Amino acid sequence: MREVIRVVILPLILMGGILGIFYLVFGRRIREREDPHGVRTHATFDGFDMDSEDSARAGQTIAGKLHGQLKKTGLDVNAVEPENYGWKLEAGAEKQGFIVRIGHLGDDAAPWLLYVDPMRATRGAVEDSPGLRRMLTECHSALGGMGAKTIAWHRREDHATGHRDRGVKRPF
Repeated sequence: MREVIRVVILPLILMGGILGIFYLVFGRRIREREDPHGVRTHATFDGFDMDSEDSARAGQTIAGKLHGQLKKTGLDVNAVEPENYGWKLEAGAEKQGFIVRIGHLGDDAAPWLLYVDPMRATRGAVEDSPGLRRMLTECHSALGGMGAKTIAWHRREDHATGHRDRGVKRPF
């Protein structure tokens, strides 16, 4: 029995410790590669007047304008639909499907949020692709064309953890 512990179990414990240290040292670099530097899928913006009692109608108006702007670019865009967070529309670019969601972040002074997710659910970072880049470019142009001000693009992780100060002016 002692021989089994010495030959099998102790090396397994040692290997687990080495893997744990490897993950702590190199894990962050691996996770950063999953979300290519510069690709941002969440945009905060403002410039749309609204009453606090009427944020649902304002959100529907913004989503409708976005729908029209995206349609003009030749993207295949489905109708705007309500959801728990706000409003969503489904759109396709470069043979990929995406869900574009729009909602208000809270009180009157808070900005609006638009974010793009692939139709296929992903955990963590969104994979970079020509379709994603086109969708983000068209959403950015549409927001600007609608009169949105102070557009800032964020990584999914930064937005989820409250690091809204890391926003940049373009999605990539």
